[in-house]
Amino acid sequence: MVGVDTLFVAGAAGLVLSLSYEIDALTRVLSFGPLVFLGEGSYCIYIVQRIPQYLFSFARSRLPDLAMMPAAVQALILLALTVGASVFLHYMIEKPMRSRINRYFGSSRKRGGSLATP
Repeated sequence: MVGVDTLFVAGAAGLVLSLSYEIDALTRVLSFGPLVFLGEGSYCIYIVQRIPQYLFSFARSRLPDLAMMPAAVQALILLALTVGASVFLHYMIEKPMRSRINRYFGSSRKRGGSLATP
């Protein structure tokens, strides 16, 4: 009997194969600008998410008007804070550091050399 792991690997291989061709409908959907941007910034969202949560919780304890807002409004404010902080850090820290790392360790450096030697 075929296991779940086998089905997952086969499905992942099929997805990679289908994404390797630009004419696929899924490729067109996944290359949609906002989705590409979300994919690039998703790591920063993952890393940053706790900081706005703590700040928002602190603000709720100090500002009764904020605490009395409907939960949906509070969730939207928290989402906006999280995405805003993530976008800021993505452009100010993550992208510049990625460029520097790629420049230093990129394909122009000799392959097979030790990272410890300059």
